[in-house]
Amino acid sequence: MKVPAVDYSAVFQALPGAVALVTPQLIYADANAEFLRIRGLAREQVVGRFVPEDHPEKDPAEPLLLRVLASLRQAAGTGERSIVALQRYDRE
Repeated sequence: MKVPAVDYSAVFQALPGAVALVTPQLIYADANAEFLRIRGLAREQVVGRFVPEDHPEKDPAEPLLLRVLASLRQAAGTGERSIVALQRYDRE
């Protein structure tokens, strides 16, 4: 019996919740439809963008942003997952 091929792109797009793929250099590689819907952006406005530049209106020293960036850098450096506790983020 032949094992069917998995369409990983379709799986990624169907993931529940907002999900973005980020390179070790903190560049968005892709984002699923829910992430784009919540952000109100097209994929072309996200992919290729440096994560810390994602919210230019925010203070770059904002504690939430620093925690997220530290977690991303830890995961990129170790290859292990890094979890940031759920944070409240009010959008203006």
